Parts: sequence; structure tokens; C-alpha cells
Amino acid sequence: QIAAAQARSEQAALGWHAARISLAADVAGTYVAYRACEAQQQVQDQDASSQTQTAELTREKVRVGFEAPANGALADGAAADSGNRAIAQRAECDVLVKSLVVLTGQAEPALRTRLQTNTAKLPQPGAFAVGTLPAQLLQQRPDIAAAERAIVAAAAEVGVAEAARYPRLTFSGNLGTSLLRVGGNSTDGTAWGFGPSLVLPIFDGGARRANEDAARARYDEARASLDGQLRRAIGEVEEALLRLDAATRREGQAQ
Repeated sequence: QIAAAQARSEQAALGWHAARISLAADVAGTYVAYRACEAQQQVQDQDASSQTQTAELTREKVRVGFEAPANGALADGAAADSGNRAIAQRAECDVLVKSLVVLTGQAEPALRTRLQTNTAKLPQPGAFAVGTLPAQLLQQRPDIAAAERAIVAAAAEVGVAEAARYPRLTFSGNLGTSLLRVGGNSTDGTAWGFGPSLVLPIFDGGARRANEDAARARYDEARASLDGQLRRAIGEVEEALLRLDAATRREGQAQ
């Protein structure tokens, strides 16, 4: 029981670390998305301004007879459409700010003040290359370690359920002391008791056997859960490496 409780405690602590890593990743991803949104907003604002100027020039050309009225209407429509896209882009950036407020727990005015610096500038993390990725590195993931501790706990609980099917001998006792004073007279008293207790699990209707089977089933479930966690972890790492490689090769094109 002690081993199972210790493993469950370690599993809970690792779950906390996994949640912290997940939160950090969400904050970082949302922050990068916000800076990219700001850069796209600048492009949309420039495009809207350009389209507005084009529409004004086209209207002037229509007025003096150098352009057909239909072309003027098309230019006005293009300017309006560009303005709509700029408004939508600005709203998307505001939504990302709201997400950062939720993730960080900071007040929105204070967060917006902090975000005023480095506007539309994407963070530049240090470059790194991944040549090979040993499988042992997956052991650093808290979710994998937590699933492993769940197996340890489940195995210990199988032992507890198995032990409950056998006779159990326990020893218990008590010791007490008292002092009574009445009319100047004092009386000391000491009481104690000690005795064994024997439990013979003979007639239980198969309950203990069923509990042991259930504990073994939970152990099998924990093993299957770890297998699933490992497969998901490998898939996530491979997917991340593919995206990293593609992003590295596309960076020059994007610039």
C-alpha cells in the first residue's frame, strides 16, 4: 500500500509538470501567432490604403472620361473589400490578446501595455539542428513518466489485492494512565491491553478473488495506456521534426 501510494503521488506530481509544459507551449504559440497577426495586419492596412488611393484615382479618371464607370465601381468594391479584410485581421489580433489574458492570468490593460513593444516582430529563437533523436529522450516527457508510475502503482495494488486473500494476523494494544485527587488523597491508575487478531478469509463469496482480478485488469489498463502514450509521443515528435524541417526550408521563400 505504501509503494502504491508513493507511485500515485509521483504520478500526480508528474501530471503537474506536464500541465505546466503544456501551458508554456500554449502561451508561446499564442504569442507567436499574435506577433504574426500584427505583421499581417500591417500588410492589410497598407493594402487597404493602397486600394483606397487607387479607387480615388480611378474615380477621377472616370470623372474626366479616361475610365469607364464600371471600372470605377470595381475599384470602389476592391477598396471596400480590402478594408473589410483589414477590420477582420484586427479583430483576429484582439481575439489572440484575449487568449493570452486567459492563459497568463494577467489583466488585459497591463498585458496590452507589455505587448506594445516589439510590435509585429516575430521572436527569433536560437537555431538548433536535430540529427538523431534517441528513444531515451522520450523518458524526459512528464506524461510518459506519469504513465510509467501508474503502472508501478497498479502493480503494487495487485499485490495488496492478492495479500487480502490470505489469513491476516494483527497485533494491537493500548496503554493508559490516570491520576485522581479527592480530598487530599491521590490515586494512580494504569490500564493496558494487548492481544492478537486473526482473520481467515474463507467465506466471502469470491469477493476477494474478484478484487484481485479487478486489480490485475487495472494493471493491464495502465500498461495499455503507457503503450498508447508512447505511440502518441513518437508521433508528436516525428510530426514536429517534419514541420521544423519544412519551416526551415520554407523560411527563405517566405522572406
